[in-house]
Amino acid sequence: MSHKRPPGAPADIKRFRVVQRLVCRCAEAAAAEPEPGVTERQAARRLAVPAHEAMQTAAKATREQAA
Repeated sequence: MSHKRPPGAPADIKRFRVVQRLVCRCAEAAAAEPEPGVTERQAARRLAVPAHEAMQTAAKATREQAA
């Protein structure tokens, strides 16, 4: 049997806000340096590092909340 928190639990809202801020940073990074001739694929590669860092930060926040 799974024990889940109700939707909208304070921990879930806090985690959502952390992830939301990180996603916004990634979007800002993508929009910050648009250059003529850069393909979507190239732009996506540029986002790979910030996106990975965002996921790591979100995972760390989740672990800290669980502790």
